Amino acid sequence: RAIVQPKVGSTAFRAEEDQLIASAVLAGRLSFAWWGLKGDDFDVTSGVLKSFPVDLADIPEDARSKLLNLAHQLRSEMPKALVYTLYAKKWLGNYDMKMLRHITDEVDEIVLQTLGLEAHLPTVRRIDARLFRSSGDAGNSIRTWPPPNS
Repeated sequence: RAIVQPKVGSTAFRAEEDQLIASAVLAGRLSFAWWGLKGDDFDVTSGVLKSFPVDLADIPEDARSKLLNLAHQLRSEMPKALVYTLYAKKWLGNYDMKMLRHITDEVDEIVLQTLGLEAHLPTVRRIDARLFRSSGDAGNSIRTWPPPNS
């Protein structure tokens, strides 16, 4: 049975469009690298999210439009990327971001272009490769729910 997530907070946005764009930006390798540099390697805190050095108000309208489109694509694709892992006798559900990189990589490219930092995309991908466990699913992970023998 589903249980309430014990460590969930909220962050306010001026508009749903800002929330969608922020969600897409924060789902990418660029923000994962930021969390690896600024976070605690376990929790994703609102302080780390809010300190991400991109101000949505500074993103030009043409880039915002592209990001919003990608955010809608990401929202649509996320349910197809669920993975469940048995941890401490509980099944934990999460999104397998490897399956969504075709969208988030495009988001990262737009953000870096907007900042004039597109030359750093290979570095962001290298950082991600060093931080992210890319060896595949854990032996106790499943991609369908409910788990077998439950």
